[in-house]
Amino acid sequence: MGIEFPVTKRLLRLNEAATYLSCSPTQIRQLIDCGLPILLYGDDTSDGRNARVDLRDLDKVIEKCKRQSDVFGSNPFDGFFRFEET
Repeated sequence: MGIEFPVTKRLLRLNEAATYLSCSPTQIRQLIDCGLPILLYGDDTSDGRNARVDLRDLDKVIEKCKRQSDVFGSNPFDGFFRFEET
C-alpha cells in the first residue's frame, strides 16, 4: 500500500480565498476590482457565485504585501495584476 497525499485545491471560492488570506470576502472582491484574476464557471456568472481564485495568485498577493509592508498609505496592488504578454 502506497503513501496517500491529500489533494490540495488550486481554485478557491471567494470565501475560501478570504480564509486563506485571513481577510473578509469583501476585501477579496476589492482585490478583484484591482485586477486579481478570477475564473468564472457555468452559464450564469453575473452574481459571482461561480467565481474562483487561483491559489497561486493569492500567494503572489502575500509576497507583494511582504515587499510593500513599509509603504503605508499607498495601494500595494496598483499595477500588480497587469500581466505582460510573453
